[in-house]
Amino acid sequence: MRRLKVLFTNKRRPSALVLTFTALTAAFLGLHPAQAADLGRCSPDSQPQTRCEAKLETLRPTQFAVGLIEVEAKAKKLAKKDHDDYKKYLKKHPIPVIIGNGGQFYPIDHHHLARALEMIGKSKAVIEIAQNWNALSAADFWKRMIAQHDVYLFDETGAPRTTSELPHSIADLADDPYRSLAGAVEDEGGFQKTGYFVEFVWAQFFRTRIDRDRIENHFKKAVKAALELAHSPEASSMPGYDDTAAN
Repeated sequence: MRRLKVLFTNKRRPSALVLTFTALTAAFLGLHPAQAADLGRCSPDSQPQTRCEAKLETLRPTQFAVGLIEVEAKAKKLAKKDHDDYKKYLKKHPIPVIIGNGGQFYPIDHHHLARALEMIGKSKAVIEIAQNWNALSAADFWKRMIAQHDVYLFDETGAPRTTSELPHSIADLADDPYRSLAGAVEDEGGFQKTGYFVEFVWAQFFRTRIDRDRIENHFKKAVKAALELAHSPEASSMPGYDDTAAN
């Protein structure tokens, strides 16, 4: 018993037995190993699959807009969580990030979560490193980002933009009501998520078919109309199209 006590109370570093126990506990609970312990601070040298904490102010958006209706709904849910549930939620929903030129953190998904955290006054998020391209030049970094569809270069009106025009911070993301509409339609089973920015592709589809005023003043009715459109033959070429609900 004394031998086991020493193994578990060594403050200098965890023993192999402790590390094994932690990993087995995480596996039993269905958690990523990083979820079973406190996360460290992210750095420009963090490697792929690493989960760590980063300040929201260090995240550099890879899109121009979010749907504030969706953000506000997410913020309300987060604000109601107690401390433990809040921490668990963040660890189960890490923001995927690519480390780019200069060691900058570029989220490639979950911008709405990041904006919701900022909205309720939080300063940090849990992120997971998808790639570390810190060694690339700025030009090569953006070429790779564009080639792999890890950046969405259309603004809140659907107009094309350039990488140099991307918002500098999560707080600077503009509101696109059509992105909120697309997110609600996805939640209702209107289409399947097939890529990081598929909701924006659907937002563009709805932009020319549903009035903005209808979204802003009669959101539930707009969602119902958009669902019908999403399951119609008119949307058959869209990513994640699913007409099963219409049959």
